[in-house]
Amino acid sequence: MIIGEYDWNYDHLTWALKPKQKSKILITIPHDTIPSFELDGFFKKRKNGCLGRDTHVWPIAKDIALKIPINIIRGFIPRAYVDFNRSISSTELPAILNNKQNDVACNDENLISFYKYYHKTIKDIIKLIISNFNKKQCLLLDFHGFKKQPQYGEYDIILGTRNRQTIFSDIDKKLANFLITKGYSVFLPQETPLMPGKIDQMSGQFTAAHYSNKYKINTIQIEIHSKFRVREGEKIGKQLANDFSEFLCSL
Repeated sequence: MIIGEYDWNYDHLTWALKPKQKSKILITIPHDTIPSFELDGFFKKRKNGCLGRDTHVWPIAKDIALKIPINIIRGFIPRAYVDFNRSISSTELPAILNNKQNDVACNDENLISFYKYYHKTIKDIIKLIISNFNKKQCLLLDFHGFKKQPQYGEYDIILGTRNRQTIFSDIDKKLANFLITKGYSVFLPQETPLMPGKIDQMSGQFTAAHYSNKYKINTIQIEIHSKFRVREGEKIGKQLANDFSEFLCSL
């Protein structure tokens, strides 16, 4: 259906918004979902990995979409059942991700179709962007939320690039510098992790690694601190969306 400036599709508990105007930006939202208790008893829960929600990430992405044309994909299956930011197989991208054994997207075969639909939609939009522009201009931002700060500092925004393995330009540096000039505290990963032998925390998972590797496009996992995603932080959350819109509009 057409809603405002967007072609809005809802299927397999996934939202897909495509703007009428061509856009080179795709924002994915895998963990701002319905509460997990709403599916209790219907499906098997995941056995391993983080099971919580990244609440109120959607309002920030929504406010960006109301400012500038962007593609958005949002999954609604709770992470307790499906983690859209994990591989369906524990053997995929082992050299990049180093996931723990059995830390996979889901443990219920009845949910695989939902997972596959979410990622098929991502693939379709990436291919559309590449055909309309080119892979160098395509930018995938995987939006997440965090509360607990990493042990090496306190930040408003953390950019996850697998220590610059998921990018092919200086887009991460440009974004970080832009946000810093706006007054945000930003963690910008370098090629070498801060802690020897370990990938930096919240550095990007399956979505960023997989689509960067498959299509050779720039991908960044965007971690947004909880203070921008609570009722008391509504004003600064909207300002963050405005600032992201300004940056993305300049690309």
